[in-house]
Amino acid sequence: VMCGIRGDENPNCSLFMDAKNATTLITGLEVFRHLGTSSPQAIYWHYIASRAQQLRLPTENAEHFVFARIACLTRGRGAANGEVEAAWRRLNQSEQEALTDLLLSDGITRQNFVLKFLPAFFASAFNNPHVGLHSAFIVLVDMLESMKSSAFGRPRRARSCVVNMQDLASFTDKVRCSSVFLAVAGYLSFLEKASEVTVVVATAHMQRTSQRSWAESPAQEAALLVRRMRRQFAGFDGLRDSVGRSPAGASCSPVAQASVFSLAPFVDTVI
Repeated sequence: VMCGIRGDENPNCSLFMDAKNATTLITGLEVFRHLGTSSPQAIYWHYIASRAQQLRLPTENAEHFVFARIACLTRGRGAANGEVEAAWRRLNQSEQEALTDLLLSDGITRQNFVLKFLPAFFASAFNNPHVGLHSAFIVLVDMLESMKSSAFGRPRRARSCVVNMQDLASFTDKVRCSSVFLAVAGYLSFLEKASEVTVVVATAHMQRTSQRSWAESPAQEAALLVRRMRRQFAGFDGLRDSVGRSPAGASCSPVAQASVFSLAPFVDTVI
């Protein structure tokens, strides 16, 4: 199926399955050899570690694995030149912890959201000069907070909750004003149907994507500012409380899981 991507451009060969994309696919196939002998977590984090190795990223702690996951979601964009790390460092500790929890929870031992179209959301943020990765991180945390404070954040029988972000990804691609983008969390609604939750951007706010300048109403702006200030103070409290304390669940960390079996050597595949 993947070989057929871009097939309408040239039916005689696979334009998508070049050396770079084939190497990624082969890496995924390689880790499947450990099915039946290793846990799902070990197999998955070994794959992420292998991808990090290909991108020349470190895998020495949990934060490194967060960067590796973002690199996979963005197909390596922004990883080598430090763009991902620079955007990450601008977040406060509370925001970093929210994204770490999202990107490192496995949906097996810990409940988590599975975000469909998250790669498209990040790609739109990268490509849109009015957005950028740092703003995308902030809006993603805003969205997660809204979901967790709603019925969707309550414990569920299933360990994972599928969330469709297509509408937000489309909004991110079209928006032409940074203030319109950063305010979008106040205009999101969540519709649950069957086993999936769909994120919907309010029509009135979607219509603002073409505006070059825009000012939020004082009440809405104050509410959003208070929410982000609470995160800032929570980050300070978390930093103070974490001094001298070992991280919980070290044995279940990506670092521990990925080291269950040694990394396979990087294979330079040429198609």
